[in-house]
Amino acid sequence: MTTIDIDSLTVGQLKQIQALVGGGREKVAAEPSRPVVVRSGQSGVWMGTLVRRVRDAVHLTNARKIWQWSGANTTSEIATLGVSKGSKVGPPVTTIVYGVCEVIDATSAAVAAVEARGWGT
Repeated sequence: MTTIDIDSLTVGQLKQIQALVGGGREKVAAEPSRPVVVRSGQSGVWMGTLVRRVRDAVHLTNARKIWQWSGANTTSEIATLGVSKGSKVGPPVTTIVYGVCEVIDATSAAVAAVEARGWGT
């Protein structure tokens, strides 16, 4: 193991270390607004318009919580095909979803199918 004398570090070396550990600042990826399906280990499956993503948090507008679905077996199929009759989809809200482990671009057909569903319709 290598030891470093912190008092002998140059400003350039400190900047390199700062860059490696993120510098204490969150880097926000510039992402275009687009419809997505988001899966979170903490709050389940959502479909909405992506505003921004910071690490495992996603800000969505026109977001609908998909509590239960039929017509798709996976979140990838929800993003491609949408959901069908019998699905339970909440009303549109603006939200930040934490604990995100998957973000999938959604097709316009999938968006239309999810927007056509309500609670148990």
